[in-house]
Amino acid sequence: MPRVRKAAAKRVGAKTGRTSVIAKRTVGPKSAGPKSTHPKRSGVKAGGLSKFQRFRRAQARKGMKLLRIWVPDPKSPDFAKEAERQAALLRGRPEEQEAMDFIEATFEWPDR
Repeated sequence: MPRVRKAAAKRVGAKTGRTSVIAKRTVGPKSAGPKSTHPKRSGVKAGGLSKFQRFRRAQARKGMKLLRIWVPDPKSPDFAKEAERQAALLRGRPEEQEAMDFIEATFEWPDR
C-alpha cells in the first residue's frame, strides 16, 4: 500500500503566520504503472495491447514474419568504392551482361 504524505505547507498570509495544507500526494515506487490511464494517451487499448503489438500479431496471423536486417548505407563513401570495385571485376566478363539484364528487367515492370 502506497504511503500518503502531506504536501509542503504554504503560508496564506504573511502577517498572520497561518498555514494551510495544499494537497496530499501519493508516494510509491516509480514503476507503479503508466502515468496516464487514458487508452489514447498511454498507447494501450482496453485489451491491454499497444497498437504496435496488435499490428505485429495481425501480420503474424497473415503469415508474415518481422525481419530486421542491416544493409550497406548508399550514402557512405565506402559504399561507392565497393560498388566501383565490384563493377571493375565484372567489366568484360560474361557475368556483366547477366547483371545488366537483371538490372534492366527490374525497370521493366508493367505499369498499373
